[in-house]
Amino acid sequence: MTDPVAAMMARLRAEYLAEMPERLAAIEAAAARAVAGEEGAATALGRLLHQLAGSAGAYGFTRATALCREAEAVLAARPAPGSPELRGLAGLADRIRAALEEGPPV
Repeated sequence: MTDPVAAMMARLRAEYLAEMPERLAAIEAAAARAVAGEEGAATALGRLLHQLAGSAGAYGFTRATALCREAEAVLAARPAPGSPELRGLAGLADRIRAALEEGPPV
């Protein structure tokens, strides 16, 4: 017999993951703008990361949450445009995508 709560969570996770291409594209674009020094881009990136960190955690994607929180900490230090700290955020969307593909811990 299938656990109805587990089945519901699996369905909700699938719906959540279906939203990820658009959300990760937004993170990727905001990160590129932040590295380039576009005004307001770092703030926008921080907001996107904060939202994703919370929702990923709610669905059990702890590694994705940790990556978002680490990036939020970098942004909180207000690094200069083009700085090594900001350039380190390049590829962040890919790292988050990989963490989501790993799935939640069982």
